[in-house]
Amino acid sequence: MSVPAPIVEFVNALYSASDIGPKADALAHQNYVDLFNKDATLIMGPTTFLGHPGVLQFRENGWKGVLTRRHVCKGIFINPSNANEVMTYGTVDYGMEDGSKVEGIEWAGRLELDQTGSKPKIEFYQVFI
Repeated sequence: MSVPAPIVEFVNALYSASDIGPKADALAHQNYVDLFNKDATLIMGPTTFLGHPGVLQFRENGWKGVLTRRHVCKGIFINPSNANEVMTYGTVDYGMEDGSKVEGIEWAGRLELDQTGSKPKIEFYQVFI
């Protein structure tokens, strides 16, 4: 089953936005938050973040001590019985503020999208790392 172009574009925009930190763009956190519905849920490991305030907290926490981030998305899959459920996987590299690097960390993500507007928005996002 091929992935529709709007989903591919959205996933690429998500990981591109994830890789732009606040030192590179003062609006980076807000641009990321805007990819989510106002009442979205984001789960990272054991921690759940609710709504735009929670997603913003997630973003701020995720950039502490991080200078650069680079996601490589290696696959996008749609649930054949639910076109709004998407799985992604890939790797991520980090450049830390102390000069160290962390490379090749594998991740997977499960997204539930709201596709009722002009562009998809995230309703639910769970990251496995």
